[in-house]
Amino acid sequence: MIYIYAVLVLAAVCTAKPARNLGDESWQIVNSNGSVRCVGSVPGGIHTDLQECGKIGYPDFGYNDKLQRWVAEERWSYSTHFNATSEDGAASFL
Repeated sequence: MIYIYAVLVLAAVCTAKPARNLGDESWQIVNSNGSVRCVGSVPGGIHTDLQECGKIGYPDFGYNDKLQRWVAEERWSYSTHFNATSEDGAASFL
């Protein structure tokens, strides 16, 4: 039984289409009320993205750790747009 399962898994992996790399897309980040908008990167993190946009400073400098706690209290959304093409295959998994 285990042998059949392993063969099926191996067959599925070998025939799977390559995954789309969403890290190549242009990402936008925004907080819950829309007052902070910035370009983001995936994979990545909100603190790094806000630092690269100039919205916050280096967290380990001075009192920045305390001054930037608002970042953790916000709800953040990452969004992007892309077109699924026939090259992506019949099914897309995100």
